[in-house]
Amino acid sequence: MSFLVPLPADQPSRALLPPTDPSTGVVTFTARPTKHAWVIGQDLLAALGINHDVYGSGRRHGEDLEYARAWLTAHDVRLVIVRHADTIPSIEFLDDLEHLSSSVGADLVLTCDDTVGENLADWITARGGTITDLPALRTLITETARPTHVVPPDTPVDFPQYLPRAEFYAFRARVREVLRPEQFSLVDRLYRSTFHAIADTPPATPEDAAATLTALIAQHRTPGQALTIARAAQAALFTQGLLLKVSIDTLLHGTAAAEHRRMTPAEVRSLRAYRTAWRSTAAILYDANLSKDEIHAIRIDQVTPDGNLVGADHLPLHDDAKLYLRAQRTYRLLTGATGTDPLIDQTRQSVAVALRRLGAELNLPAPSNHVPTEARKSDRWQHNLGVALLPLVGVRLTGVPPAALKAEEAA
Repeated sequence: MSFLVPLPADQPSRALLPPTDPSTGVVTFTARPTKHAWVIGQDLLAALGINHDVYGSGRRHGEDLEYARAWLTAHDVRLVIVRHADTIPSIEFLDDLEHLSSSVGADLVLTCDDTVGENLADWITARGGTITDLPALRTLITETARPTHVVPPDTPVDFPQYLPRAEFYAFRARVREVLRPEQFSLVDRLYRSTFHAIADTPPATPEDAAATLTALIAQHRTPGQALTIARAAQAALFTQGLLLKVSIDTLLHGTAAAEHRRMTPAEVRSLRAYRTAWRSTAAILYDANLSKDEIHAIRIDQVTPDGNLVGADHLPLHDDAKLYLRAQRTYRLLTGATGTDPLIDQTRQSVAVALRRLGAELNLPAPSNHVPTEARKSDRWQHNLGVALLPLVGVRLTGVPPAALKAEEAA
């Protein structure tokens, strides 16, 4: 259903109708004066969180409407509100908005200053719409909107970023020498907790050691924390008669590039910036520990209407992550795909490039170059640790003449 709401001309419309989170089921945007249909479509997409400055944005109105319909469906939007709708010059543009809203089961609300809007009144009346007032609109918003799902922003980590590159047997003492007491306390607390965790259940194989280090480091975000965990693990295993060798350069580089961890809820939310849903979907699937081969093998019918992924071995998905799967599923079905078709129909090279661009465009965890297509995120991290676990015991030499041993001992 369509509504027209005249607003008081002496008050800013943005103050009367502030921006809304699309996850609430209500989308509010301001129409810009334009002669081009694509401008209206991109205004709506921007209200859904799309950033038109990142890769994949375009100015194709028909494609914009398809993506807008996919995102509106994924968000389950029930109310689309347009500020300053009187600046929309074409009846066709209004018809497009009405058709788009009705196709997803949402009501369309046009607003304007109470000093103008005669053409809008004629358009609403001709289509059986309703002209109402601001209090009635606020009641409609209250009845329609769902509770906002607030994602707290990532908080800065106060852990020291730069720590001495001393070997494990001198690391703790060297840290005490160079850091302020309050900084050393942070490092020592992590060092002690890691030491006890490793010493209580020491790994028996290099693979177990890599998996243990991966699990511990994945809970933290900075190279300083990763280095502290590695040195504490080495010290703990030394007390068990084991020498743990770790490629520290690889460890610190991978941690700085965030290869070692999953995206935070705030980082998952930031993927709304992509207009093309397949980019966000690829990022989510890679974060859920699927390889590029597995990402390409996902079919549309493996994604449920509510965004769950079935029939694949993956890590749990964040609630916001399901949004992108719903949007991509909807878009593929709208564009003629069937359930047995691939969820992402882009080339392998396009997906690989899109995953690498995550770091440059949104500062998100991204895979490094030349990652094998069959490698999962966790496997890639473990293989790059360069871990070796060696026993600290003497090796008896066989086949050596006694005279040679005596000569060596005498020397």
